[in-house]
Amino acid sequence: MDAAATSVTALTEEVLNKSAVLWLDADDGSPARAVWFARRDGRVLIVSGAGEQQIAPLGEEATLILTSAGDGRRLLTIRAAVEQIHPDDGEWDAAVESLIGERRGSHDGVRDRWREEATIWALRPFGVPEQAGVPQVVTSPGGQAPSTPAPATSVVTPAATATARWRPWHLRGRATRRR
Repeated sequence: MDAAATSVTALTEEVLNKSAVLWLDADDGSPARAVWFARRDGRVLIVSGAGEQQIAPLGEEATLILTSAGDGRRLLTIRAAVEQIHPDDGEWDAAVESLIGERRGSHDGVRDRWREEATIWALRPFGVPEQAGVPQVVTSPGGQAPSTPAPATSVVTPAATATARWRPWHLRGRATRRR
C-alpha cells in the first residue's frame, strides 16, 4: 500500500488542472475510455453507472492517460490506485459535491440517483509518470485509446515549392499597380 501513499507530483496536478477529460485504462484488456472527472484532495473522482458514463468495474489499479485540452496531445501517463467510495462512507457527500461541480448538464435528482444506481471511484495517482511529452495523439470518437501516430515524412514536390512562393491578396502577396 506504500505506492498509494506516494504523493501526486506537481506535473500531474498541473496537467489535471488543464484537462476536462482523461483516458482511463482499467487494465482489463478493454480499450481505454475517455471520462470526465473531478479532483479532490489529490484524488481523481469518476462516477459511472445508469445514466452516466459507462466503465467496467475497476480493479486495484488503473492507468490514467492525460491529454491536452487544446490539441489532444498525450501529456502524461501515470498509474493510479483505485478505491470505491460507498454512499455510507463519510467522504461520499464531499465527493458528490466535487463531481456535481464538474458535471455538465442537469443536476436535478443527481445525488439520489447516484446513491441508488451509480458508483463513485477515487483514483490516487502515484509514482513516476510512465510517459510525458509525446508530440501528437490521435483519438478516435469510438472510444478507442489514444495512440501515437508514426512520424510523418516530408516530401518536397513541385506543387509544394510553387505554393510556398505564391501568397494571396490579403497577405500583400500580389503586386500593387495603379491604373
